[in-house]
Amino acid sequence: MSFFLLIYIHIKFRIRQIFRTLTLNTKAGFSFFIFIMIMMMVKLPLDYFPLLFLFPVFLFHLGRRDVYFLKKIFYKNWRFIILIENLIIWGFFTMININYKYDYKSLIYIFIVLFFSFFIGSAKKKFMLKWGSLPNSLFEWKSYLRRNTILILLCYPLVLTSAYESSTLIFGGLFILDPVSHLFKYNESKEMLEMYFTRISFKEKLKNNIIFFNLVLAPLYILFIVLNISSFYIVLYYIVFMNLYYLLTITRKYSLYSHHNEVTDYYMGTYFENLILAMTVVPAVFSIRKNIELSNQKIKSYVRNPKY
Repeated sequence: MSFFLLIYIHIKFRIRQIFRTLTLNTKAGFSFFIFIMIMMMVKLPLDYFPLLFLFPVFLFHLGRRDVYFLKKIFYKNWRFIILIENLIIWGFFTMININYKYDYKSLIYIFIVLFFSFFIGSAKKKFMLKWGSLPNSLFEWKSYLRRNTILILLCYPLVLTSAYESSTLIFGGLFILDPVSHLFKYNESKEMLEMYFTRISFKEKLKNNIIFFNLVLAPLYILFIVLNISSFYIVLYYIVFMNLYYLLTITRKYSLYSHHNEVTDYYMGTYFENLILAMTVVPAVFSIRKNIELSNQKIKSYVRNPKY
């Protein structure tokens, strides 16, 4: 079979694979849609655009698990296939943004994609922070950051770019909600739960989580106020919304906790329910209070001497 025909078949397979994944996983599909909307509408100084478009390339490249497959199919040309895929991704995002105009400087970033595709391989395995300085009350964060260190470090600057204006801040906020929803997806064992809540109260856990969550987003808040001082009230609502959604997510986990279930059920309907509650504020407050009561009852049923 011709090498170029093999490339064509592979690219066609990739496109079908993406659509199949997004169709079967509605939550992933919705997150992808939000991400595409952000990349389409974000408005930055012209020189920053090509750099921004490198982020999706890095995310895809660092998250890929198909190197063995590519080596087996394409033999010595597998890195060339990686290069083609990365260039297609970069080119796609340069085309969809409505505010970007091509210029000769874009060629510089193509060389960066070339370098990244051919000379960076196993770096992601060597680079991993242990995040040991985080307290035990943030063990969900510890676990998530440990598994996604490079992904977080690459995405965080992208999140900060959403501070450019109110529309990008909103789209960026929806993008942030996806990892927040996954933070409290897994249930700890009942032994760990008992050991954990004899040392720390549920109230203290919520407090530590809220403080850390806002410290993570503080640069975004400050940057938006600096760039949009006349619209500072938007960031105030944004802070309230993000905190309510975060509290709804964490309190829901413990209100429904069962040591028989490794994963807390979190469907697309749950996502939209929490989204609407957080947007309306007052119903979210009542829902959080109810979840806290149920969580304390649930913890008390598992822990003999829970800390209050």
